[in-house]
Amino acid sequence: MPKKQIKLLGTNFEYKVMHVLESFNWLVFRSAGSHSCSDLIAVKDGTALFVQCKYSFTPVLSKSEKDGLAYISSMSPDFRSYAVCRGGDPYGLKIYQVKYVRNEPKDKMEVVMQPTTIDRMITP
Repeated sequence: MPKKQIKLLGTNFEYKVMHVLESFNWLVFRSAGSHSCSDLIAVKDGTALFVQCKYSFTPVLSKSEKDGLAYISSMSPDFRSYAVCRGGDPYGLKIYQVKYVRNEPKDKMEVVMQPTTIDRMITP
């Protein structure tokens, strides 16, 4: 498949996720071509969601994307970061919350991606 066609599939998926969030009354901004850790930023009732969209069936994030999302979510309890890919919920999405968790034996912070649901994601 040509690179341009693959990019279009990813862009269309970003719009799909954007429309799902908008259907729950989130104000959503798309950062097209920014190459930042989040493709979408959604805001509602003082809460901000930072979302990295992946057209694949598994959320394969680069180290810098994971670290960036985890860092953002650590800045404020009102900031939450997610990786979203294609999947099996009613909206055709698989959602993972990305955050730092302390690894007690090593006594250091590690980035984890925890599966979650659209209902947990959209609740401010």
